[in-house]
Amino acid sequence: MIEQQNQNILKDEVETLDSSSDDAIIQATREDKTKFVHLYHRYVKDVYRYAFSHLNHPTEAEDITSQTFLIALQNFDQYRGDGCFGAYLTGIARRLIARSFRHSQDEWGNEADRMVETKAISEEQVSQKMTLEQVINELTTIPGSRAEAIRLHYFAGLQMKEVARVMRKSEMAIRMLVHRGIVDLKKRLVNGNEPQGEKNETNHE
Repeated sequence: MIEQQNQNILKDEVETLDSSSDDAIIQATREDKTKFVHLYHRYVKDVYRYAFSHLNHPTEAEDITSQTFLIALQNFDQYRGDGCFGAYLTGIARRLIARSFRHSQDEWGNEADRMVETKAISEEQVSQKMTLEQVINELTTIPGSRAEAIRLHYFAGLQMKEVARVMRKSEMAIRMLVHRGIVDLKKRLVNGNEPQGEKNETNHE
């Protein structure tokens, strides 16, 4: 009887923490590192989708995701709490990808189809005409800052203001990058050609 009561108390505690704000979970984790698992459960899919959108490779995306959370846990005491925790994790993943980026189509399988079930892509999957696999492939062909803004917003699940923080740009600039990126993807779908003006892209984005 007592054991059952203890189990119920523990279950209620877990459910309460799972539904709590990031700040509450972070505070709990500062006191007990085992509570980090709640942050992991909250953000693991977003981090994985973001890594996968860069790498097109399930195993490599899983590796980046695992390393991201390991680094976050190891350095948790240094986390200052600036911005949302999802943006903090994405920043770690970005640095890992930048250091070890390898583009491969191996083990693609049906991973893209499984990802569709967990995250909608922009403008109703680009007007319901592009599959997620096509979107990921075409992201490598549009200007880099536009592609990254789309990855961070739609795959990593960050709000525009958090994307702006990660990319160190204004929120207005990020909104414009995302809009132009979607336009580029639509042009790719319709024409199969390089969006006009792409060759003339400069760093002012």
